[in-house]
Amino acid sequence: LDRNKSGVYHMASQDAASFFEVAKACVELLELQSFLKVLEAPSDLINKRDKAERPRCAILSTAKLENEQLYAQRSWRDSLAEYLAEPYFSGLFAKACKINAKSLTMP
Repeated sequence: LDRNKSGVYHMASQDAASFFEVAKACVELLELQSFLKVLEAPSDLINKRDKAERPRCAILSTAKLENEQLYAQRSWRDSLAEYLAEPYFSGLFAKACKINAKSLTMP
C-alpha cells in the first residue's frame, strides 16, 4: 500500500507440498509415527467421495511479490514445525500418546 500498488497478491510459504506431504510432516513433527500412518490416496478416489470439486493443483504463485521484492516467507516445513511446537499440540496428544512437550522441538 505504501508503494501505491494494487491488485491480487498471493502470499504463501516457500516450496510446494501436497496434502500428503503436509500430513506426513505433521505426524513426523509430532512424533506420532508409532500411533498414525499417513497413506497416500489416489486423487480420483478422493474426488469421487468429496462433494466439492478439488483443483488439480492448489499452489499459489508468489511471483508478483517476488518481482516487487516484497516476498520474505520461509519454508512451509519450518513454519509448520514452529506452529506444531506450540504447547497446545503437546497437550492435545499428551494423554493419548504420552508425548512429552520437550519432544516437540524444531529440527
